[in-house]
This record gives sequence, C-alpha cells and structure tokens, in this order.
Amino acid sequence: MPKQTFYKLPQEKQERILAAAKREFTQVRYSDASINQIIRDAGIPRGSFYQYFEDKKDLFLCFLQDYRAEILRSFSRLVREMDGEFLGAVIAFIDDILEESYREPGSGFRIILSEPWIFECIWADMLERDCTDRNVQKAKEESTTQIKWSRLDLEDEAEIDAFIHILGAVIHDSLCDIFIGHEYTLEEAKKLIHGRLDSLRRHYEKC
Repeated sequence: MPKQTFYKLPQEKQERILAAAKREFTQVRYSDASINQIIRDAGIPRGSFYQYFEDKKDLFLCFLQDYRAEILRSFSRLVREMDGEFLGAVIAFIDDILEESYREPGSGFRIILSEPWIFECIWADMLERDCTDRNVQKAKEESTTQIKWSRLDLEDEAEIDAFIHILGAVIHDSLCDIFIGHEYTLEEAKKLIHGRLDSLRRHYEKC
C-alpha cells in the first residue's frame, strides 16, 4: 500500500496521481503499464513516485481500492432497482460489464481482467466478510443489506458464504474464458455466462 508520504500530500495531488494511474491501467494491460507515462500525466518527478509508492504494483493496488468500491456501488444500485433480487442483479451487472467491454474493447474492465491475479484481488475483498478497506466495506454493507436472502434456499450465514464462493468461482472462470481464453462475440459471451448463472438460479432460488 502507499507510503505515509502519499497520504500527507494535498488531496488534489493525491487525486491527480490516482487519475493518471486510472488512465494508464484502464488503457493498457498491467504488465505494459508505464510508470513514466503515469508520472508524466500526474506532473510529478520520478523520484517523488518512489517516495509515495514502493513500485508499480503498490500504485496499482491503491488504484484498485477505489475501483472495487466503484464496482460495489454500481452493484448496489442494481440490487435496489431489482427489489433485492440478488442473482438477477448479478446477471444484470455482468451484462453491464460485458457491454462496456465490447463497446470499448481496448480499455476498462477488459484490461483490468487481462491478468487473472487482478480478478483475484478484486474478488477477494468482495468475498471477505470483514474488509480492511473502509470504502469497500461500506459499499459491501450497502449491497448486502438490500439483498432479500429469504428468496434463496440458504439456511444460515455459512450456507450464504459457501454460495457466494461458488458464485465467485463461476463468474471468475466465465470472465477468464471470455476475456482471456477465447474470442467470443458479445452475444456468445452473454449466452455462456447466462447459462452458467441460470443453473445456479434454478438450484438456489425458491420456487
């Protein structure tokens, strides 16, 4: 995570650095992202970068904090719109991700998911009941309190946790297949992931 010197910077400068990081990390794969490009966009000397961050991955994980919270807030909005229907909101959310990614194939979520370990970082905090990042934790709580768990055939928190991990594995494998393993059209990508998620709906949703 960033060094304390980063958090002592004026808010405007922190935001400028993170905005430069977001532009770079959502336009090229993580492995191709350039610290030189980020510091040019942010208007800071290279030496200052290493006063704020250990390396590129340190900055990326800092950027990812805001990105995770943004993802969860978007999901929370869908849960509200769908009156607490969890799996319906998940399917609608995945559709939004796919449509955005196919509309802008060289940027955004497709780039973020271009390396599987990045998805693991995003999903891990979403699965953990207690997250150390307060913004992510707050966004998670907003989502989970709106979900109507009684509509699912789950008896207790242990079963909910197990179900969420199964769902995570299905989404992870599906997105890796779509973004990394093969070349699908948008319609083929939706058909693939809808088929897998519909199987979960049939098994877990109460009649």
